[in-house]
Amino acid sequence: MNAIVTLKTFSNTENTILTDSFQDMISILHADISNARSHWDELLRALAVDSNAFVLILVQCGQAEFTMDYKTHTIAPGKLTFIMPNHDFQFTDMSDDFNARLLILDPAFQNEVGFENKGFYNYLTMKRNPVIRVEPEDEANLANALTVLQEKIRNRSHLYHKELVYNATTGLILEVQNVLMRRNDTMIHPVLTRKEEVVDRFLKLLAKHGKQQHTLAYYADQLFITAQYLSAILKEQTGKSGSKWINEALIMEAKKLLKSPYSSIQDVAYTLNFSDQSTFGKFFKKSIGMSPLVYKRIS
Repeated sequence: MNAIVTLKTFSNTENTILTDSFQDMISILHADISNARSHWDELLRALAVDSNAFVLILVQCGQAEFTMDYKTHTIAPGKLTFIMPNHDFQFTDMSDDFNARLLILDPAFQNEVGFENKGFYNYLTMKRNPVIRVEPEDEANLANALTVLQEKIRNRSHLYHKELVYNATTGLILEVQNVLMRRNDTMIHPVLTRKEEVVDRFLKLLAKHGKQQHTLAYYADQLFITAQYLSAILKEQTGKSGSKWINEALIMEAKKLLKSPYSSIQDVAYTLNFSDQSTFGKFFKKSIGMSPLVYKRIS
């Protein structure tokens, strides 16, 4: 897996960027410009982020400017910033006292914690509203959730380290959702383009029929377009092909079912409309690198 953050070490600065990372899938960066103004260009390069990552920025002090899709935005305390996957993002300026924390989620981790399962509507809303104002209470809750996540990432000796990190990430995502709901009335809600409408309808169909229908052709037929055109739209609008969306939805459902002590592997295969347990087992192992049995034992 490619590193999601490019970091550079500065020999004559202290505490410029502190990083807590979990399995190259999640990183929390604490960026402090106050001691590194003379290394401005290097710091900007250090904060270069993979365009496939989801980034959340919470400013503690000062302000900064960044461009996203050729538009300039200003961030400061009291504002929450979202950088959605598949968008060009770059810091362009920072005040001398700029101090912020950045949460960076790799696409694989977004899927693991069900981030994208929140819906394409939120994706579009956050895309149209990359910077939103937050109330002091919500800002404090977000800062606390980030701190909790940092603590869990650092607690590597814990026997359930992965589970702790996943739970802390879910808690942070819920805080973000809470902010979005609170700010719902003041946000710009998207008017869907034709292609976005196709994606929206596809995701609704997938949520309803994903357990039973595993082929892109089925969804294309429901939308009265070809499977090739549907996959091209999904790739363009979301960064993922149709088959990837379907497979990830299946894996997410399979994981939920396998965690139940009352569901056998055969039951899961039947519920997800696989022809037999063996076919399901091969699909699951190819997708996540372990058999359903192993996953069930460690979940």
